[in-house]
Amino acid sequence: MKSVYISIILLLLGLRLSAQSTFTTIKVNGDGNKFYPVVFEEKPEVWNLEPSEIQINRTSVHADSLWWGSLMAKIRFHTSRWGNGSNFIEPVIYFYSGKFIAGWKDATTQNGSYNFIVWLRGKTTYNIKTTTNAPVIYDGVANPLPFREVFQQGLPSQSYIDHNYKTQLDTGLPLNDYRGALNYGQLNSRTEVRDNAGLRGDAGAQSGFYEAYTPVNFPTGATSVWHLLDVRHSNPGNNYAMQFSGSFYDQRLWFRKTNDNPQQAWREVVTADANGRLGLGTTTPGARFEIIGAGANNPTLMLNSSQNKAHFDTYDADATTSFNIGGIPGSNTRLFAIHSGGALQGSTFSGAIFEVYGHNGSNALAGISVKNSGSVGIGTSSVPSGYKLSVGGDMIAERVVVKLQSNWPDYVFNKKYSLRPLSEVERYIKENSHLPEVPSAREVTEKGIDVGEMNTKLLQKIEELTLYLIEAKKENQSLRQQNELIEKRLSVLEQRK
Repeated sequence: MKSVYISIILLLLGLRLSAQSTFTTIKVNGDGNKFYPVVFEEKPEVWNLEPSEIQINRTSVHADSLWWGSLMAKIRFHTSRWGNGSNFIEPVIYFYSGKFIAGWKDATTQNGSYNFIVWLRGKTTYNIKTTTNAPVIYDGVANPLPFREVFQQGLPSQSYIDHNYKTQLDTGLPLNDYRGALNYGQLNSRTEVRDNAGLRGDAGAQSGFYEAYTPVNFPTGATSVWHLLDVRHSNPGNNYAMQFSGSFYDQRLWFRKTNDNPQQAWREVVTADANGRLGLGTTTPGARFEIIGAGANNPTLMLNSSQNKAHFDTYDADATTSFNIGGIPGSNTRLFAIHSGGALQGSTFSGAIFEVYGHNGSNALAGISVKNSGSVGIGTSSVPSGYKLSVGGDMIAERVVVKLQSNWPDYVFNKKYSLRPLSEVERYIKENSHLPEVPSAREVTEKGIDVGEMNTKLLQKIEELTLYLIEAKKENQSLRQQNELIEKRLSVLEQRK
């Protein structure tokens, strides 16, 4: 019986040593913020019978650097080799704290190689187990960048696709390539625990989603459980980050940019409530937008220039003024104001719906007057009968003509419309230096332009241009189809050689 136990122990030890021996350790050098191409070449004898498989592991989260991250990944695949194989890629990836695989690619679709590329994070050690040949690393240290993939191998059009490092994970990969999810965080929720929002990158802080149970460097008064969204600078040696946070238990949201200061103040983000209402100074707005002021003689709302020469403000407890436009707050130099008694300063209401006057220091100056009839006076309160606009002073314009257009140039799209050939347009431009039916620079200088007529001409030219583009697109599509037919015929001829 004793010999049986000894045999089992030896067998288990042998299995363990065998498992260990199947893994090799590689180091991808370069920059830890970049992902470098590592080429795995399938073995022909494996490719002919079954898919290949790569395992890429690192079990210690602190290997290479503190909180660098851990990884368990398995990628099953079969390369195309000029479209001959039933090619597929089936990744299963689990990681924590750091991201290590930025993408993958079958590099054989236009050649007869067995190459499969995986982009691995630089400055990182990996344990590799694979049915392929030993990986070849292109990190600028083991081998120079880029890795060159042959495109249309053996054809007259043969070229190369250069694969360099990546700086972020690929997006838009087909969902059926993600048979395994990218899992990390509490219970694989992708949410991790971090109490200190002011943590530096070299102390373990990374971009991500977090929950805090004892919030530190969160908004003032933060207790219990809080959310944190942290978007960090790529250099872990600084503390530059953009952060959002909020309690689990209400709808308030906070924002800050740390600016290398872990105690940087937070600012509350204005958000709408369940009824679509916004509030400033209140969490229970009673209207679509409500502002609660800071107290007597403090503006509830102010838009002001740097020198108080133009402003808009409202007061919630001012004895004289509740609404101002222009001038200095609290003074009588305003251009427009509604007093607490409801009177409109700067307006005489002499047959007008609305009037605004300026001041020269002592006297009111005519500004804008809107009459009950809908007429408008600028620089005058008098608008003669029969006119809609009166200007008390000079008005300057090169020329203004407004009229109804009864012949709007949609006729260009009529099938009977005779569209000039482009060769004729080109000849006209060379001879006259302007488009047909459009006035020359000399005519415009001497006579000005009729705005309505000019807009009509411009629209006509735009519609003609549209027809030229449609015709050009049809010609391009025809040429593309001819090229595709020629390429197919060339491919068939090459295969028959």
